Amino acid sequence: MKQFYIALVTLAVIHSLVSFGAYRAFTTQYVVPYSEVEERTEVSRMQSRIAFVRRPAVIVWHMWSGYIGLAEALLGAIYHALRHGHA
Repeated sequence: MKQFYIALVTLAVIHSLVSFGAYRAFTTQYVVPYSEVEERTEVSRMQSRIAFVRRPAVIVWHMWSGYIGLAEALLGAIYHALRHGHA
């Protein structure tokens, strides 16, 4: 059972690295000049530009579904260990 938990932690670390890399690679930030923006706030007046960030939904979906799957595997292992007395 110890090998399972080691594998689970390894998968969590690898998944985190891949998710972070994909997030950084596919997230774009672009700046719109102040004159092109309809809504003007005090902060935008001071900065004279507004920055927008675009995050692809598939990256966020991949990240959360991976962590949910890892949590489900962990809870299943804990349930199995408690149910069958292999703690």
